[in-house]
Amino acid sequence: MPRLLTLAATLLAVFTLEAAEPSAARFNAGDTICFVGDSITHNGRWHRYVRTFYATRFPTARFTTYNCGISGDTASGALRRFAEDIAIHKPNVAVVMFGMNDVGRNNYGPEKTTPADRAKQDRALTNYTANQEKLATRLKELGARLILVTPSPYDQTGRQADKSLVGVNEALGRCGGIVRDLAGRFQAGLVDFHEPMTRLNLAGQDKDPAFTLIGKDRIHPGDMGHMVMAYQFLTSQGVGATISTMVVDASTATVREAANCTIGIITVTGRSLSFEVQGNALPFPIIGEARKALDLVPLEKDLNQQVLRVAGLPPGSYEVVIDGTVVTSTDASTLANGLNLAMQTTTPDYRQALEVAAACERGATKEAELRTVMAVRHFRLSKDPGLNLNDAAAVERVLAGAEADLRKNNNSYGLWQIDQYRKNHGRLDVMRKEADQEYAAMWAAAVPKPRHYLVRPTTTPGQRP
Repeated sequence: MPRLLTLAATLLAVFTLEAAEPSAARFNAGDTICFVGDSITHNGRWHRYVRTFYATRFPTARFTTYNCGISGDTASGALRRFAEDIAIHKPNVAVVMFGMNDVGRNNYGPEKTTPADRAKQDRALTNYTANQEKLATRLKELGARLILVTPSPYDQTGRQADKSLVGVNEALGRCGGIVRDLAGRFQAGLVDFHEPMTRLNLAGQDKDPAFTLIGKDRIHPGDMGHMVMAYQFLTSQGVGATISTMVVDASTATVREAANCTIGIITVTGRSLSFEVQGNALPFPIIGEARKALDLVPLEKDLNQQVLRVAGLPPGSYEVVIDGTVVTSTDASTLANGLNLAMQTTTPDYRQALEVAAACERGATKEAELRTVMAVRHFRLSKDPGLNLNDAAAVERVLAGAEADLRKNNNSYGLWQIDQYRKNHGRLDVMRKEADQEYAAMWAAAVPKPRHYLVRPTTTPGQRP
């Protein structure tokens, strides 16, 4: 087996163990959900994938979501911005993930081994525990159902160019233990990113030292890592695999099973059969770099099953045609055993699901821009407690001072954030409305449409089916 396939097979075997019992409640229609966290939430994609999954799988379970992540933030920072940035949304569900900044990454490294260094490390974790507990308490006081998430890993074992701050990932593992304890004490849902993702990362690097589930900076997962996170989150919620199951018998023109769908009258003409299907869900679309996650976790098996079975066909080759589009060619034996259409990118349902994902992406992108404005407020403007945000001259003086410091430290990201603040700070209400409109379009696009199925013998060019 080629090296890449061997790696994929090994990692998939590792991660198959992670299809654990559900440990967090599903989202419900009417929920108002706040995703609270740092940059892995602010700019992250895992919760975008979760939104898209829910829209495609449960299109009538419409809920409202808010990205409440801020790059560089901590649990203590979330407490400082709690009233104006979290409680204002009146969430009845809060998904909380902190740790990456709380541990104080600069407290770690191969040289940070003195008693004073260890004292700093322990103090940071003590503060993390206290702040996470305070945050959970305040969210519970709002009446929010909690889902606590262990932090995603720091890749200290990869071959990235950035210096490895050895010890950070162990500290994040201790954060994970703190989160598990809090979940028990607060009767909260629990989703574990850290432990299974760390194991997967190490397993990959055992096979290929250049492998990383995280990314170039050792901190922020790319699309592949975020899809793995979405897989962990969704399987922890026990959302199930079934999009629909369609089982028909060509020899008797009967429906044997119709799970999460309705199948109309079957018409058999010679060796061909046709029928109408009204599904209740769409496939979960996985595109771009995120598709690499399919080699790492059993996402198709555990989350994405749109199964067509056709019994009673004479032996031979057949093609499946949906709404006039040939989506696959196969044989009678495969059709009898079952064919998963969810991963067939040419089906009309999959193309419709792509529209859902695109609308979600547009809304989430707009929301992330809004979060950058909030980040500047949180880290720059809140340093002056008497500052009037409506006093443009006073705000500009504070921003100019911050810019000078950022230039000294060659902090291009911070400078970009300030530019974004100047561009967008007066458009917060407009940006929120634009994001909400895209999310509404996401839900609207997710309503399944009736489809016409035709299973017919495969033809050669020039032949009639």
